[in-house]
Amino acid sequence: MINIELILRNLRKDKLSYEYLNSEEILRIHALVIDETGGSHGVRDLNLFESIVQRPMMQFGGQELYVNIFDKAATYFDSCAHHHVFIDGNKRTAISIAIRFLYLNGYGVSIKKGDMWNFVVKAVKNKYSISKIADWLKKHSTAEK
Repeated sequence: MINIELILRNLRKDKLSYEYLNSEEILRIHALVIDETGGSHGVRDLNLFESIVQRPMMQFGGQELYVNIFDKAATYFDSCAHHHVFIDGNKRTAISIAIRFLYLNGYGVSIKKGDMWNFVVKAVKNKYSISKIADWLKKHSTAEK
């Protein structure tokens, strides 16, 4: 007998498609970050902002450039943290949208606040690669059941 529930649960872990963040959700997250932690609201560059939205879905020759969920989450972080699309709160928004993307796709993230901020600052200062950011996110994530 086929266990449909088990198959569906495993598909959730190895998704063929992901739930991505849209422009509205990223702007909402940014607004919440600024409201909670301070700073100025606003987008500095609309074209760069749109690249945050689109980058995790990028393809070349019909193949996805970022294949796994952690690489995709890392691109959200990298695009937002390094391109300074917002007037304030780019790093805070970057980690928030990466975590939100993972959550939407069935992963919980557990990070001590100090550890998270240390990582964010080092990742930006040292220009961490997508794979290094992805490895860190994976290390602190667990698949939800």
